[in-house]
Amino acid sequence: TFVRNKSIFSMKQFYVYKIVNILFLLGVRRFSEETDHMEKMAWNIESEYSSYNSIEFKNEFDLVKSMIDQIEQDVNSLVPPFETQINTFQNILIRSQQAQVLLNNMSTYLMCHLSVDSSLNEAQAKKSELSNLQSRISQVFVPVDSYIKTCSQDVFKKILEMQRSG
Repeated sequence: TFVRNKSIFSMKQFYVYKIVNILFLLGVRRFSEETDHMEKMAWNIESEYSSYNSIEFKNEFDLVKSMIDQIEQDVNSLVPPFETQINTFQNILIRSQQAQVLLNNMSTYLMCHLSVDSSLNEAQAKKSELSNLQSRISQVFVPVDSYIKTCSQDVFKKILEMQRSG
């Protein structure tokens, strides 16, 4: 589950929420003022990245990799009693959410390209790299997820308190 604006989302709800937000930002649905019919959906994804080979895309990809490395270091630094390491859990959750947002942005961008032309080999390769990062962050996050699911209500509240104020 993920926390956003004091609400707890399931993983599925989180992805639906992110996709809807990203599509809203990337897609512009225009209605003609002169007629009552809706025009075709117009996409302008260049505001996100100029291309999937762009320096901006590569920088965000590298940023996500470094964020996952940091998450992994933080997870590996956790030692019992975990209740004394609330800040580390909070930092892991925050960094994980940030990495997920970037991964979802890049993935949605690639999916927009691939929905138009699925034969773009380089885009397919980048999509695969993003999937690998998604798998890695999921694997790194397993111990944190397990602890959060089994910790006491008091500890859980302390972890979430930072999420609300941060």
